[in-house]
Amino acid sequence: MAHSSNPATIGKNVLDNLTTGLYKHSKVIYREYIQNSCDQIDVALKEGLIQSLEECEIDIEIGDSQNERYVSITDNATGVSESHFREEIGSIANSNKRNGESRGFRGIGRLCGAAYCQTLRFSTSYKGEASQSSMTIDAKKMRELVGGNVKYTVEEVWEQVVSFETRPWDEEEHFFKVELFDINPENDEILNKREIVQYLSFVAPAPYDSMMFGSFPQKIHEEMKKRETQPTEYIIRVNGNQIKKLYNEIIKDDNDQEKDRIEDLEIRDFTDRQGNLLAWGWVGRCENSEQIPQKHNPMRGIRIRAGNIQIGNDDVLRDFFNEHRGVHYFVGEIFIVSKDLIPNSQRDYFNENPARKELDAQLREYCAELTRRYHDSNKIVNDIKAVQNCEKLNKEFEQKCKEGFANEKEEENFNDKVRRSSEKADKARRKLQKLEQDFQKDPNSPKSIQYQIIKTRRNPSQALESASKAERKADKAKTNKAPYLRQQIDLRTSRERKIVDTILSIITDRLQEDAGPIIGEIKEAINKL
Repeated sequence: MAHSSNPATIGKNVLDNLTTGLYKHSKVIYREYIQNSCDQIDVALKEGLIQSLEECEIDIEIGDSQNERYVSITDNATGVSESHFREEIGSIANSNKRNGESRGFRGIGRLCGAAYCQTLRFSTSYKGEASQSSMTIDAKKMRELVGGNVKYTVEEVWEQVVSFETRPWDEEEHFFKVELFDINPENDEILNKREIVQYLSFVAPAPYDSMMFGSFPQKIHEEMKKRETQPTEYIIRVNGNQIKKLYNEIIKDDNDQEKDRIEDLEIRDFTDRQGNLLAWGWVGRCENSEQIPQKHNPMRGIRIRAGNIQIGNDDVLRDFFNEHRGVHYFVGEIFIVSKDLIPNSQRDYFNENPARKELDAQLREYCAELTRRYHDSNKIVNDIKAVQNCEKLNKEFEQKCKEGFANEKEEENFNDKVRRSSEKADKARRKLQKLEQDFQKDPNSPKSIQYQIIKTRRNPSQALESASKAERKADKAKTNKAPYLRQQIDLRTSRERKIVDTILSIITDRLQEDAGPIIGEIKEAINKL
């Protein structure tokens, strides 16, 4: 085979693939730059440059007094020395970070901002050096060159769009700063402070909010210490306000009212065949009988975290459930431990390898357990509702007996409803009584634990007792029921009685259980004539 004398080159389109083409949305820039800052903070702590996490800071500024379409991300970690700056920051996909030890390791994340602004700048100072180094990328020109018809190599484009500068600086300072100038008009979501705060509240390695999540953060930290896997939590601010994870022990309905409450955390380990810990996690124990509404519950879903940075979204486990909706019945987190589980370039899951295959198998098994749990919970809650509905219907029947039914047809319909409701409630009672017996025998079985949580909130024993009383009172009311409403209306002729009876029958047939108030109004109006 003949060989060309010209060496192979890397074309300019690689830059497009590493910026615009690599990420699904522009908000990802915050994740990429924060993970780089966290890695360098870890180095600073290890080297003794910073003594504790309380001294470590990552500050994000969105907009400033001079440029509203501006973003900066600054950390007080190691910085980069002047002698290594061009090599480390100016190189593409040539990171010296190691797989499994750093959150970022491919050396491409720093370029992501170039897709969303006109100018991208990196500035840094290294302790002991009286200088600040900076690299500026003309992102607008880079996109024009990459998108044009002229054939360039990556090096040729890079030479035209990148510039370096060094200036005097305080030798005691150490920082790294990323700045995006003139955010593109189509990338306004980068500037939406509220949306970015919520995004980072789950994606970033931020602490939990004990005011919202009660004692659960302490329990999670204790479980981390047991496994010697405590993910580091960092001080991250957006325009001066610290980011915290938005986990809440209260689950709200669409009206922002309490719908459910996390009563406890279930802890689960995921190990390989040799017993090595791949990952571990927690899932909140609550009723789990319905899908958690999205509107006021941003924490819903079971999230995966590697290096305490979120992998994928809140539905990353949806394909492990038989029903995709199942993932949103729960709140939880899974922390990756094994260094063999390597996030892919988009950080939406992991590279394929034996470790991932073993984790997938265990996640699928666990999600099957969770599916059974929410199905069981739904049945328990429906049985309690069946008893409660029967109680309510019997009370309505008792009241009807006192007031008087409109006619024989309404009484017959109501009797039929009560009979069907009682049959359904009887079946539900037997199931609830069986659950209570099973709970007394084995309170630690998964189903008993779930029953106890529902029992605490809904008190089925009280429902059973009050339903029985309501049924007895309704039976007693049958013997002393009032005359039919047509008999209570003062009518003088048989024709009047027939007309009123016809009207009441039509209303009863059409409106059924909603007929009562209207019939009552008709009765009062006629008696006033």
